[in-house]
Amino acid sequence: MRWLVVLSAVLLTLAAPLEIEAQPRAYVSNSSSTTVSVIDTASNVVVATVPVGSRPWHVAFTPDGSEAWVANLASGTVSVIDTASNTVVATVPIGVGVEPTQTALTPDGAFAYVVNFRAFTVSVVATATRSIVATIGVGQNPLGIVIAPDGSRAYVTNWADSTVSIISTASNTVIATVPAGTSPRNIAARPDGRFLYITNESSNRIAVLDTTDDSLALVQVGSFPCGVASTPAGDFVYVANCSSNDLSIIETSTNTVVATIGAGPPPSGLAFTPDGAFAYVANYSTNSVSVIDTGTGFIVATVGVGPGASTVAVTPDTTPPTITVSASPTTLWPPNGKMVPVTISGTMTDDASSVNASTATYAVADEYGTVQPSGTVPLGSNGSYVFTISLQASRLGNDKDGRHYTITVSAQDNTGNKGSAFTVVTVPHDQGK
Repeated sequence: MRWLVVLSAVLLTLAAPLEIEAQPRAYVSNSSSTTVSVIDTASNVVVATVPVGSRPWHVAFTPDGSEAWVANLASGTVSVIDTASNTVVATVPIGVGVEPTQTALTPDGAFAYVVNFRAFTVSVVATATRSIVATIGVGQNPLGIVIAPDGSRAYVTNWADSTVSIISTASNTVIATVPAGTSPRNIAARPDGRFLYITNESSNRIAVLDTTDDSLALVQVGSFPCGVASTPAGDFVYVANCSSNDLSIIETSTNTVVATIGAGPPPSGLAFTPDGAFAYVANYSTNSVSVIDTGTGFIVATVGVGPGASTVAVTPDTTPPTITVSASPTTLWPPNGKMVPVTISGTMTDDASSVNASTATYAVADEYGTVQPSGTVPLGSNGSYVFTISLQASRLGNDKDGRHYTITVSAQDNTGNKGSAFTVVTVPHDQGK
């Protein structure tokens, strides 16, 4: 009977309409005004202009993308935007004159870490209550912040003393201060968290910090590097060079500049769509955003926004990969104890941030707990896969509903969302079942 319940659930799932994934939106902080511009990345049209505090400097999203947290430099506040309605639902006071410059949220969305340029501090805000629960002293004139993918540490660039403060998010204390080149401004992490890329605006370099041993490597880029972002796959880092009006593209496997493309003037901040196909670059003086096709390096659109476009952030991908799976044969007969080859096939696709092929796996759950192979799924470039497993054609004589093997395939996209699907192979009690 329980297998009839499972089958009914599977049929209901297959019959349900497919969820259409919403297109990402780019949020642009217009730092010479009191607004944030919202761009629909499907049409590259501004679909909303949201009033926030004075001199909005930076936008960061909660992990589920439901809220955008905007650091307002002149107001000393953080505006919380509901991204479904594009309205401000809360204003968090940080402090008069502290000049909050950036915000980063923990992977669980429980806390926001706000960098305060004039106060030499980081404010920790509980997102549920919108209240400050800790204040952490860091270096002089902190500007940028990034939180490790596992949420254990926050890294803060201290512009005036050329260091990075490393904060334990468990204790909310600085556990180390390490060199970060000269005049470190902004900071980005490779998705795996191994390396951090820090703009050194006064020396025209990127400082690459290895988080395993805090060692530093320096990469020469364009003039006055101010913005930096990693591609979703982590294979490249783009650097916005404010004075030379271009982008330096660093290959992360070698930490070398492999290309330079024009942007701006001047490019100040940038972000990628979840699939990595496009980079959205904020141009401060021209009050615009350039949309760059990362495959060709060409600007494919220019979108007018508000005064002093300083940074841009794109809503995160929160939808798991779409996975299908089938088995052939689905019934093993006769139950003679032999190992029978079973072909497993299907597709794994993800329109937003693509499937991470290295995470594609399968596992067999045997009702009897004896034949349970597992391994990696060989994923083709088009998302299809085919592989063969061996299952035993046997069952207990008193097993009236037969023996069932459940084959589950799963994978993550490049944002970390996990999807799975399963199919069942049966050794029936008799051919009538």
